[in-house]
Order: sequence, then structure tokens, then C-alpha cells
Amino acid sequence: GTPTIVLRLSDIAAGRVRVSDNRSIPLTDHERRNHCLQDGDLLCIRVNGSPSLVGQVITFRESGCIAFCDHFIRLSVDRMRIHPEYVAYYSQVQASRDYVARHRVSTAGQNTVSQGTMLAMPIPLPPLQEQSTIVLEIDRRLSVTTAVASDVERGLRQLSTLRQSILKRAFEGKLVPQDPNDEPAEKLLDRIRQAHKRAAASQVSERRKSDKRGLP
Repeated sequence: GTPTIVLRLSDIAAGRVRVSDNRSIPLTDHERRNHCLQDGDLLCIRVNGSPSLVGQVITFRESGCIAFCDHFIRLSVDRMRIHPEYVAYYSQVQASRDYVARHRVSTAGQNTVSQGTMLAMPIPLPPLQEQSTIVLEIDRRLSVTTAVASDVERGLRQLSTLRQSILKRAFEGKLVPQDPNDEPAEKLLDRIRQAHKRAAASQVSERRKSDKRGLP
């Protein structure tokens, strides 16, 4: 057989295909014809332990022969009437999620949805041009939210770094003007630690003396 990459659930992230591992298995020509995905194919998550993931639809936008495993259902649409991304986005709206929740089957911790169920899912279909306009607008707005999320994540990292810097400077006595006669914060902390150690040692010693006095 011909070595072929097989898509796995771990290659799906944030509603997109991300082939992170090029591990492959040998497939016959017949298997490659039946299982290799084409650009624009729709992939539905057929089985998953998470109810929120099963039934989600992703548009495949990769090149080369990449096959899919039995955790997925491949769906194809008539490109003259249906925009693949429109269907993928609609699978995420609440009405679609409610439909999947009503029809999925749960066994031994795994949630499963059938191909028949997904093919029967009601989807409102405006004209193709309108579908394309909707997809472009969703893409535009999602790109903005992604940028905002990145800014927030970067800001949180900066806040964490700033917090550590403030604490470090505080205990180094660098946040406020220092009297040159003042004891450095590090030495003060060291004196406090040493005092705690001496106090703990004294308590242990007193307990031992008390124990000895209590002996017959």
C-alpha cells in the first residue's frame, strides 16, 4: 500500500483541521479512493466522549491525499447550490446543537451520531450568493474576536510579569525612596526567617524538657 496520512480527532482544533503529525499507514489504491478527502469536503465528528463535540462539522481545506478514520463522517455538497463553510458554520448554531442532542446515542461514555441523522438535519438554504456573503461576514467577525482574544491573552501574560516585577521590587525596597540607613528588605526577611527558626527550635527544646520532667 501507499503510505497515507490519516486524520485523527487530535488534528481538529477550533473548528479547523490542523495536521500536526505526519504519521501515516499504508493504504491500497481502493482505500485511498474511498477515504482520501477532497478540498471542500465536510467532516462531521461521528463519535466523541464530549457531547459538545459530537456532530460538529468542519470544512476540509488541505491539499494532498489525507484520509479520514471512522471517528468521522464525510459529507459532500452540491457546490452549485451549497457553500460548504455555510453548512459547517450552521452546524454550530444552537438549533443544530439541539438537533444533535436529541438524536445522538450515548453508550459507555461515548456519544455517537449517525450519517443518516446528519443528512436529515434541517438547514435553511438561501441562494448561494447570500450563503457566500454570510460566510464572509462570519469570517470577518471571527477574525476580529480572534485578534481580541490574542490581545487579551498577551495582556494577561504582561500583567502576570508586571505583578512579579512589582512584588520583586517591593521586597528589594525599590518601590519607595529608601533611607540609606534603612535595613534592606532582603536582610530584614532573612532576619525574620532566622527568628522563626530560633523560635521553633526553642519550642522543641521546651517540649523535650517538659517531657523529661513528666517521667517517673
